[in-house]
Amino acid sequence: MTEAKIIVSRIKGDFVKENKITELTIQSVPDFGKFGKLECTVQCNDDAQTKGTWQLNAQSNNALIRKFGKQTEEWVAKKIPILTHEYDSGIGINVDEKKLEGTL
Repeated sequence: MTEAKIIVSRIKGDFVKENKITELTIQSVPDFGKFGKLECTVQCNDDAQTKGTWQLNAQSNNALIRKFGKQTEEWVAKKIPILTHEYDSGIGINVDEKKLEGTL
């Protein structure tokens, strides 16, 4: 028996906050999307194990480069701790750098 998974086109901050998502697992090699930012398919750690596209902001991009290097192929299957942050433009998703670095 195959269990269907929820798929959303883009993982957004409000969705992450509402569903208490604390970790994303990178499923595809991050590549530059149409807006010039790195994007990849991720799986969330919510109850539905939602899959969708995550567009990395500059903070998240730089944190992953520092941790895993510039070769985005190396990022696949990595579990990325995240947190949300409220900006004037809405809720953003950031890498939780303290957890990523193991300092918590």
